[in-house]
Amino acid sequence: DVPNVNKTFTGLAVHTNVQLQVRMWTLGKFSTAPRIEVDGTQLFSQNRATTYCSNGWQNWGVPAFSLLPDCFEDVDVTFAHTGATLFLDFYGSADKEDDEEQW
Repeated sequence: DVPNVNKTFTGLAVHTNVQLQVRMWTLGKFSTAPRIEVDGTQLFSQNRATTYCSNGWQNWGVPAFSLLPDCFEDVDVTFAHTGATLFLDFYGSADKEDDEEQW
């Protein structure tokens, strides 16, 4: 289980906004909402049904080795930001009791 993946961007040029575009994936059964934070502020968090794609998540298909779908959601958000450093954090805490959850 990898609870989060992050990256710190430093030495950013002068700016007033940042646009983040990313495709978030949840594979198989997924019971928690993955989320994206920037500098400690949540920008995205979206639940989906445990065994099917819902609530904005789109179905990419069901792998041959599974009965559960792989789902994705395209995130496109623009937010105010002026700092020279930006900390981007992706969270996806899968259920440790279930080996059918990945993000």
